[in-house]
Amino acid sequence: MFRTLVGGYMQRQLRKGVPPLFNILKHLFQDKNKFEIIEDLLLCYYKSLEDTRKFTAESDMEELPTSYLHVMIFLAQLYDYQRDTTQALFYIDRAIQHTPTYIDPYMVKSKIYKHAGNMKEAVFWIDEARTLDLADRYLNSKCAKYMLRAGMLEKAEETCAFFTREGQPAVENLNEMQCMWFLTESARHITRTRIGARHCRSVTRLRSILWT
Repeated sequence: MFRTLVGGYMQRQLRKGVPPLFNILKHLFQDKNKFEIIEDLLLCYYKSLEDTRKFTAESDMEELPTSYLHVMIFLAQLYDYQRDTTQALFYIDRAIQHTPTYIDPYMVKSKIYKHAGNMKEAVFWIDEARTLDLADRYLNSKCAKYMLRAGMLEKAEETCAFFTREGQPAVENLNEMQCMWFLTESARHITRTRIGARHCRSVTRLRSILWT
């Protein structure tokens, strides 16, 4: 019963390309049996779509190429959840090769490297995603946050400058806007590296915002 229900649900969502599908189903992974059923279904979809462009051999309808793409992304997320970096990278690399202009696989690949503890590679791939849509403020902020966690403070400030007030240093503008994620991540980085006066200024900025 579970296999039939979750299979039908996943096919509908994969066909539509619903971005949060992985997060919607993630709570089911705590049950080993359900996790294995979902994994097996996805692997079956992957092979069937590759061979016949259908989710199953019994299906009468051929799927669009995007269904195959979203199955590969889901498989990469699934194996990343298990911290199987090799398998996760295999599927996400295939997704990128399939549609090089689609942003989501680059973001997933960045997250895989982040979970593997390789922040420099994580920064590289989130920056690749950012360059595919330079008008996306969320991607810009995400990229800057990863840069800060990788210890690339100056690079993060340069990246933020794309969306701050022209003619004003990015850090000053972010301080004026009380951009908490930037100030917090900056303070954490500077505290870790103990950059003297800069450390004091970052902590002082946070205190002035939080205590007023």
